[in-house]
Amino acid sequence: MASEASGSAYSQPVAITSRAATIAAMEPMVSPSTSRDAPRAAKPVSSDRMIIAAVPEPSSPITAATSIGVLLAIAGSQHGYFTTRQAAELGISRRALAWRAARAFVDRPGYGLYRLAHWPIEANDELYELQARAPFGTFSHETALSLLGLSDIIPSAIHFTIPESSRFGPRPGVRLHRSRHFADRDRIFRDGLWISAAPRALQDSARIGSDPDQLLEAAREAKARAMLTNEDMARLSEHRLFRRAGL
Repeated sequence: MASEASGSAYSQPVAITSRAATIAAMEPMVSPSTSRDAPRAAKPVSSDRMIIAAVPEPSSPITAATSIGVLLAIAGSQHGYFTTRQAAELGISRRALAWRAARAFVDRPGYGLYRLAHWPIEANDELYELQARAPFGTFSHETALSLLGLSDIIPSAIHFTIPESSRFGPRPGVRLHRSRHFADRDRIFRDGLWISAAPRALQDSARIGSDPDQLLEAAREAKARAMLTNEDMARLSEHRLFRRAGL
C-alpha cells in the first residue's frame, strides 16, 4: 500500500445521511476556470429531495453534483474525512479539491487526505483520521481493549496493525504492528473504526507485555459480556498469564 491515504471509496459501508446530502445540494464542488463560473447560491430544496439527489441511479451517468453528494456521504461515514483517491474514483480532480480547500470548504490535514471544514471535532478524531489514511489497518492491542470498553489501560501510543506487505509508514504517536495473518473474524467494524475482536486484542496485548492485572480484568469482563467463546478461552489458556489465572 502506498504511504499516502489511499482508501477506496467503497472500502467501507456508506450511509447517505441527510446532513451530507444537504451539504452536497448546497455546495457543489466544482473548480471554475474563470470567475464567470463561480458557484451561485442554490435554491432551497426539501430534505427528501436532497437525499434523493445525492444517490445516482445505477443506469444514469454520474454528474458533478451527484459525485459530490456521494463523496460527502462517504466523508460522513468516515467522520468528516475523505481521501484524494476516493474523490478521484468519483471523477473529482485534485484541482477541484484544492479550489475548495482555498475557500475553506474543506481542510487538508495531510497529503492525500481532506476533512470537511465544518465537521465537529470528535473525541476519537485522531483515530478517524488514521483510519481514513489506512482503511486496511486495524486498531489493536491495548487500543482495541480500550475501544471495546474492556480496559482502563491508557496506551502510551495508538496501537495499529497493518498487513505485513503494507508500505504505510510510521506516524507520531502511533505504534505500528505488522501481521501476515489477520482473519476477518479477528476484527469488528464499530463506529467507523476497524477494531481487533476481544480474543485477538487480549492475545496481542499479552504478547507485548501489557499490565497483567489489567489484562486479566479485561479477560473476565469480556467473558462476562459473552465476547469470548469456549474456543477463544482455550486459545487464551495457551498463554501462561491466562492459564495461571484459570480462565
